[in-house]
Amino acid sequence: MSTKIYTAWRCRAKAFDRVLAELHSHAENYAVGVVKEQAGRLFQKDVNREIRTIIKPGTDPWGWSQLRKDKVTRVRMVLENCVEASRQPQRTFTDIDASLNVWYDRGWFYIIGYGECWGFDYNPVAAEDYRYWNNTDRPDDLTPRQWRARGAAWNRVCLDTGWNARRMTHAIIEAKSETGLAELAARLLPKGVCYGFAMPRN
Repeated sequence: MSTKIYTAWRCRAKAFDRVLAELHSHAENYAVGVVKEQAGRLFQKDVNREIRTIIKPGTDPWGWSQLRKDKVTRVRMVLENCVEASRQPQRTFTDIDASLNVWYDRGWFYIIGYGECWGFDYNPVAAEDYRYWNNTDRPDDLTPRQWRARGAAWNRVCLDTGWNARRMTHAIIEAKSETGLAELAARLLPKGVCYGFAMPRN
């Protein structure tokens, strides 16, 4: 049976809080970058049209400057795209979802990351890279004995004992359920603008 675990780490139990905090920070920084990049690519005519649907001509209940209206609207439009991407079975460039599968075994936490934010080489400072596959050659920096031990650990933790038997799941960002969006909006919106103004309209 082929095993392909391309984004994974393990850490001692005492380091898990630090690792989890770093994974959160990395995923959120990635998402902020995606939203900023996509917001900058929106056509101004589309942004202006969206502003008119929120603030009717001749009214301006918040007294915002045009610059503030523009920034808030751009964030809102991209977050709506992120929500839609989160609902799709295939990942797209506006998919900012990030989640973790976690197992505990013999004093270690074993973590598999899902989401575009992790890339292939990202590794939290307090964790050990613990990727494993058996369909091609092992990495050059690991001995055959170390590679076999890694495979045996994954078999013991979740592959031979049942994937869901001891699995914990943790969503850092799940746009379709708005998990993590408030934290992103707080970093993306102008000071004094609450998340509600950028709430995606589902």
